[in-house]
Amino acid sequence: MLNAFGLDEKTFCNHFYMAEDTIKEIYHSGHLIGAHTHTHPALATLPADEAKKEVIKNLEWLEALIGKRPHWLSYPYGSDAAVPTDHKRFCQDCGIKYAISYMRGWNGSNVANTKLRKVDANEIDQFLS
Repeated sequence: MLNAFGLDEKTFCNHFYMAEDTIKEIYHSGHLIGAHTHTHPALATLPADEAKKEVIKNLEWLEALIGKRPHWLSYPYGSDAAVPTDHKRFCQDCGIKYAISYMRGWNGSNVANTKLRKVDANEIDQFLS
């Protein structure tokens, strides 16, 4: 696909993805590292065992890289259609404590920690008014 647009894969990946050294540096400077799956599928479109393998493979890779297993997940695509229906059980089975969706809004006591909403910094004004 990249070749069809005249883009070099290595240049593209170096520009848009973090290198292992960058991930380590970010983690060791005090930032949280979370999983996002290994190949970026919409988890709800996969059989449950396949979806879990996607997350666990990414968690294991990150653990080998930074020396600690993450407990956070950001769902790829993050919409209701992409998040596993039983997100609480899914996260429990994967060892995830907190998972972020792309659904917008503040998190209150009624929001599950396995389907957290988010507010992008560019959207704060609309959520404060």
